[in-house]
Amino acid sequence: MGQVIFSAKFKRDYVAYLAVVIFFAIVIAEIVLAVSIPWYLKREDSLAFEVRKLKMLESFDGVRNLAAKINTNDELAQLELKLVNHNLNHLAIFLRAYGKNISPEEVDSVNATISGLQPVLYEINKGKHYAVDRQLDFTTFYKKLTEETLYVGKDN
Repeated sequence: MGQVIFSAKFKRDYVAYLAVVIFFAIVIAEIVLAVSIPWYLKREDSLAFEVRKLKMLESFDGVRNLAAKINTNDELAQLELKLVNHNLNHLAIFLRAYGKNISPEEVDSVNATISGLQPVLYEINKGKHYAVDRQLDFTTFYKKLTEETLYVGKDN
């Protein structure tokens, strides 16, 4: 009966080395995740911002096309359409000059302007307009003034 062979020491060395390697692999993976997740989120935010800019430009083009298609004979509607086109032309100049460096706040502002002009164009296209043509009736004022001058003339 003899001798006891210890073969477990041989297996323990590999298990210990494997445990150390797995530990360092986990630590390195956590460091990679800690660095890559903020980078990924920043990249996603910038992509979402680019999508917002593209949607803004598409809606701007749609509103300009709608304004170009409107043809009306009503003088007030033509004046309102002229004002809307003037605003759209100035907005186009701004977008050409600063479109690549536009901020998120400016995108929101342009979207608000576009969404505000779109219903105006729809109303003009329907034949309605926001301006009201008012005729002033001066007859009551004229009568009152002439009566006062008659009273003043009688006193002399």
